[in-house]
Amino acid sequence: MSLRVAIQMDPLEHVNIDGDTTFALAETAQARGMEIFVYQPHDMSLEGKRVTARVRPAKVQRVPGRRASSARPSHSILRRTSTLS
Repeated sequence: MSLRVAIQMDPLEHVNIDGDTTFALAETAQARGMEIFVYQPHDMSLEGKRVTARVRPAKVQRVPGRRASSARPSHSILRRTSTLS
């Protein structure tokens, strides 16, 4: 099982692939075999004592206009996922 990493970042459709450090972190994590998920602050919630978020699985690529592909959002308990923000 690979490490699952949830990254809080700007929408992938709008990042500057040559200057966004969060994109570079996602790219490096993916290159190391980690499973990438992305979310934005408005996707987070608190359920009791658990922090959760609607995350989207993503694959990033350094191709202008085709920065990433992602699937439908799913619900994740963030403590079970490493987070970068």
